[in-house]
Amino acid sequence: MAKKRDHKKAVNKYRQRRLKEDANVQREVEKKLFEEYADGQKIMPMPSLNEALASQDMEKDSQLKDAISKMISYFSDDLEQILEHQKNIKCYLPDNAVSFIIPLDFYIPLASPYNAVAIRAADDEITYATCVSIISKIVPVDESAVKVSYLIATICSNNASLASKNETSKELLKIYEEAISACNNIIASFQAIPSRHNHYFHPITCQSAPSRINYFSFNRKTKKILKKMTLNIHGNVYSEILQCHKLDEQELGFFRNLHLNKSFSDDKIFYLVNKINEAVNTRCFGNNNEAIILADNFVELSLGYLYCEIRIAKKEDRTTVYEEYSKMKTMSEIWDALANLLNYGSKTKLKNDIGFNDWTRDCRNRRDDLTHRFLTGSFTGKESLDAIYSSGELIRKLCTIIDNKIRSADYPISDKMQLLASSTLFIKGMREHDEAERNGKKYPPHNFMI
Repeated sequence: MAKKRDHKKAVNKYRQRRLKEDANVQREVEKKLFEEYADGQKIMPMPSLNEALASQDMEKDSQLKDAISKMISYFSDDLEQILEHQKNIKCYLPDNAVSFIIPLDFYIPLASPYNAVAIRAADDEITYATCVSIISKIVPVDESAVKVSYLIATICSNNASLASKNETSKELLKIYEEAISACNNIIASFQAIPSRHNHYFHPITCQSAPSRINYFSFNRKTKKILKKMTLNIHGNVYSEILQCHKLDEQELGFFRNLHLNKSFSDDKIFYLVNKINEAVNTRCFGNNNEAIILADNFVELSLGYLYCEIRIAKKEDRTTVYEEYSKMKTMSEIWDALANLLNYGSKTKLKNDIGFNDWTRDCRNRRDDLTHRFLTGSFTGKESLDAIYSSGELIRKLCTIIDNKIRSADYPISDKMQLLASSTLFIKGMREHDEAERNGKKYPPHNFMI
């Protein structure tokens, strides 16, 4: 009789093999970085404050250790008091809870420690409880000091309890996302105080938080910590390090050609480059809906800019061009004008040449849809990347057409088109990398992107 396959054992064996492969890749990255640093030929960055704080051993930080102990006691006692007053509601909360320690890159001036406990009830059953604690402390830096804030986000649910038993599981990352959401509720509550405004305040995401997060599980009945671990959330630190080396001669020459010694150094085109990069960064921080809106905005702004640049390159009066552009009320007017200026038979042919339908499908329609999807859901990382990619491709192809058709001996329109077109090539690389990963292709660490 054939031996019955132990499915659980097989899954664990596969998981351990994958972890070993990932660990080997990480070691190779660290080895390469160390060799570059030792050679003194490349630049190694210092970690950001919250990355450095996240890397600290919480056992060696007496202030943080004391705050954790107080949080556990407060959460356990306060939760018991809440449950005592809910006589008609059954409690199905597990004994164990999971907490994540998240250092912030901004300071929250609330009383420290501050604890906010909340429960959720559905069908007369309590199955979910959260607690967000704010811890502020002074960290000495050489002869000076900085004041920092931590959020300790606690989730008590059956899913959290199960996920904490296997820290490598994707389920634990989902619990971490729930913890991030609870933290953002605290931040939003502070932002809503009528007499306060701090422009450093911003919501956090899994990507904007440090790469490595300390977390622990505890029993709310005995108030004892059961396990302490470190969770690697993403590879932002490695990707930043791998991008921080000095420019080689080819890159330096490309940079100089695009920027230095240009007569248009105060031109609006640099705003457009920043806009498309802002869309990419917003997506990297997990704000996919906002990234789509920024990508759409980049296209609208770029179309108006390109329309004006073509006319100015044809020696039309700049003031007149801007005045006439300001009177345009619809996108259709701009497309008609661009087709005429570039000697296209129709705007349909121009749109076909630059992938207008792809952009409409991936970006414009999704931007329009956001007004309805705000309450029902959000777009995914892939959808936001498609929107940014299609936006970049539309403008890049349009810039190439303009560069080939419009010539001026005394106006730098060609340089401007090359600058704007080049700013979208990084997104093209991101899209190709993303598609390759989805198809199961392996990429070496130095090609890592978020």
